[in-house]
Amino acid sequence: LTSACFFIDGMFYVDRRHDGALDYPSQIIDWLKDTREPGFLRADQSRSMDLRLLDLGRIPFGEKCVYIHQGDLEHAIYFTNARLLHSHDDCPFRAAYPVLTFMRKYNKRKCYACVQNHAVWVVIDSSRCPHNPSFWCQSCFRHFFQDEEGHCIPPIDYKVFPYLHDE
Repeated sequence: LTSACFFIDGMFYVDRRHDGALDYPSQIIDWLKDTREPGFLRADQSRSMDLRLLDLGRIPFGEKCVYIHQGDLEHAIYFTNARLLHSHDDCPFRAAYPVLTFMRKYNKRKCYACVQNHAVWVVIDSSRCPHNPSFWCQSCFRHFFQDEEGHCIPPIDYKVFPYLHDE
């Protein structure tokens, strides 16, 4: 999916670079008109993401803005500061911006069997595991749940999902 939009200071900004992109705000704007107080939306139509931050009426420092993509994924965006470009200190290449100043660190569990590797699988409702859910690295999962050909060892009374990280 190539559709995406920002909600900044009561206005939607849509990524219109791709022909098949959906206009998410078309439905969201109607819903917001029905559920929010008057004045929450500053515009009834979405604008293009081609704008520069400089072209915004104001930058809402410290206020929650939202980035929406892939249908229903939402990310909170906060503007914390802004400054003018300085030729001696800042990178002159446009592709280097925006600059990432913070990246959340996610906790990743260790494998319950070897307690050395990071888990890549989570197993739920297995009668063979003492913990529910249980977390497994690739190597331990293969040794415990699969034979040499990669077939599952009975009883297959469990569910397996890829594990990325804890929230």
